[in-house]
Amino acid sequence: MTRLEAIQAACRITDTCLSHLLTLLPHHLTEKQLVAEARKFFRDHNATPAFPSIIAINSHSATPHHKVTDTKIKPHSLVLIDIGCRYHGYCSDLTRTIFIKKPTPLQHKIYAIVKRAHDSALRHLRGGSASSEVDEAARQVITRAGYGKYFIHGTGHGVGRRIHQLPKIGPRATRSKLRAGMVITIEPGIYLPHRFGIRLE
Repeated sequence: MTRLEAIQAACRITDTCLSHLLTLLPHHLTEKQLVAEARKFFRDHNATPAFPSIIAINSHSATPHHKVTDTKIKPHSLVLIDIGCRYHGYCSDLTRTIFIKKPTPLQHKIYAIVKRAHDSALRHLRGGSASSEVDEAARQVITRAGYGKYFIHGTGHGVGRRIHQLPKIGPRATRSKLRAGMVITIEPGIYLPHRFGIRLE
């Protein structure tokens, strides 16, 4: 199995794990219980977690690296899920933001902005580009929408044998160039303190 095949397989396992977790959301599990379910799913598929899974409900999602609690999912919850596995020595990384019921107008607005930022960054991915240019493509969308100060991390990072490796996709990565064959994440987010956060990866 090649490096890219292993990463692709890890991504498929993680994507299937997400689908499994979505079926559990109506059952009012806690953040910790959902993390345990993800861990079991990875183990059942000959994989291990690539990092501590993040399940962040409602205001917890405003903290990018939230540590899971016993908070339960309720019918009106917003749930941010950030999971990834290690398979044959290589990692995957996936984040989705889920609305259990119809999002509020503000949640819908923020989700749409983050999605536009994500898509803008994808359009700037090409060999030879500075990774800071990719970050700027996402950051400009969020800044022009008036939420620049709430995008509090880089747009992405390399993924391989480690979950975070070069290249960094951030505003200070001006010397980092993208090359064919690199595997990276694109994960812009907006985090409104004490309210909610939305990240797509």
